[in-house]
Amino acid sequence: MARRHDGKFPWTYLDNPIERILAPLDLSVDEFVKICDRFTNKKIFLKDAKGNLVKDKHGNLTKLNYDNAA
Repeated sequence: MARRHDGKFPWTYLDNPIERILAPLDLSVDEFVKICDRFTNKKIFLKDAKGNLVKDKHGNLTKLNYDNAA
């Protein structure tokens, strides 16, 4: 289960779109993504040459390996 969801962006939570969840917090999705990126362990996800997290068209990350070794 963890492997299926690891690195996936949470576009919904309990059938609520992320925009609805963030609205009471006065946060945009872009602001939320920036906060998430700050706290993401960059040692375990794919990065580009500049050290930025590489995301697919859905905002998902790619884990480098699944043996929990950095």
